[in-house]
Order: sequence, then structure tokens, then C-alpha cells
Amino acid sequence: MQFPGALSLMTLLVSFAIHTRAVYPPPNDYLMSDHVDWTNGYLSVYSANGKDAFRYGRDKNQPNSGTNRHRLMDGSGNQLFEVYSVSHIAQFPGRMNDREPLSETRSTRCLSSDHPLQANEGCLYDWEYNSMFRASEDQLARRRYKRQSRGFSASIWYFNFLDSSGNRQYYKFNKNQTNKGGRIYKTVRGKDDQLEGLLRGQHRRAWEGNPRNVDVFTLSINDGAPLPEMVMLMALVLIKSNDCWNDN
Repeated sequence: MQFPGALSLMTLLVSFAIHTRAVYPPPNDYLMSDHVDWTNGYLSVYSANGKDAFRYGRDKNQPNSGTNRHRLMDGSGNQLFEVYSVSHIAQFPGRMNDREPLSETRSTRCLSSDHPLQANEGCLYDWEYNSMFRASEDQLARRRYKRQSRGFSASIWYFNFLDSSGNRQYYKFNKNQTNKGGRIYKTVRGKDDQLEGLLRGQHRRAWEGNPRNVDVFTLSINDGAPLPEMVMLMALVLIKSNDCWNDN
């Protein structure tokens, strides 16, 4: 009877299929120029056909000194949502994880992006990007992004948001060690992480009116993934990589 051998073969095939799905690029691409240029006052995000899909804007020291506003707009410039950023320099070893409420971000001091440390040592610290208002459903920021620095190891990003059904969804981005790309996973307590997207550098034709291939930062996501929140992650990772020598 060959049942054990057949079972082993089936296990191997299933494992191979899962591994193949994990490394195969998700089907939906969105692109940003790898060269950060604020000439227009915003950075464009293009769909795979080269058309404007979103715009990302950053306003320093808004609404007050030491706080930066990060805005996501549609392709016509209509604002979709915004988050506000500060840096946290931990004064004790414990770090905030992706599920702690905002009230637990204590024993820290803030570092604005204009602080002289931001361009070097400041890039080793944790950064948070939060919605201005809390959701009535759970009293947490409606959207929250967090870059957790790990010194000279690759940083990890976490983000969560309240969806249209009133459920909070959690994701993490494992950045590569040698570049700003990496994998985006949906996280559910008690379950295996599910691959939902990739960030990677490419050399390709990116937008209409430019027939040449250019260096771009590409977001590839699965059908049904939260597109606006993923695009904001892409923009934040690109900007942080542009600002910080240790995040390239």
C-alpha cells in the first residue's frame, strides 16, 4: 500500500504551491517615481496603464511645529485621508507592538522631521503616523502606521485601520535588508500571516507621455487588498527611504 508515500507527495505539492504563490508578484501594480521630486507640490502614483491614480502630499510643521501632515488624494487631487507623523525615541527597552492603543505610547519624547538628528541618528528611531481623530467604535486612531526601527537591521512597518464594516484590519510590512522593498502581510491573531502585496524597485515604463523606462517603486497587491491604505504605505516607505540613509 502506497498511501504514506502518496501523502508525502501531496504534502510536498501543497507546500510547493504555497511557496510559489508567496513569491509570485500579486497582479495589481501601482508605481511611484524612485526620484523624489516635489516640483508639483505632490508625488504622483500611477496605475499600471500609466494614468494618475493617486497623489501623495506632505506638509511639514502642520498643523503645528513638530508635526507633519501626510495626505493621500485621488488622481484629481481630492483628498481621501491624512495622517500625522512624529518620531518616538524610546527611553526603555519595551517597544510598542502593532495592537497597542495610542494611550500606551508613553515614556517617549518626540522628534520632529526638521530636528538635526532626523537625517542621521533620528532615522534609527520609531516613527508613527496617526489619524487626527479616534474611531468611535474602538477609540483608536482610524488609521495608524508605525515604522519600528531595529538599528542596522531591516525595519518593520505596521499599519491598521477601521474598514467600512467597522472592523479593524491589521497589516505588517517586512522590509528587505538591502533595499526598501519587501512583503506586505495581513495579520490575524491566531492565524498564519497572509501575503497581500509586494514593494520593489523596477526599471520600466511608468506613465503616459514618457516612452522611456525609468526607475520606479512598485506596489503589487492582490485583488481585494485595501488599495488606499497600501498606497499610503508605499509613499511613506519611499519618503522615509529618501530621507534616511539606513532605510535604502
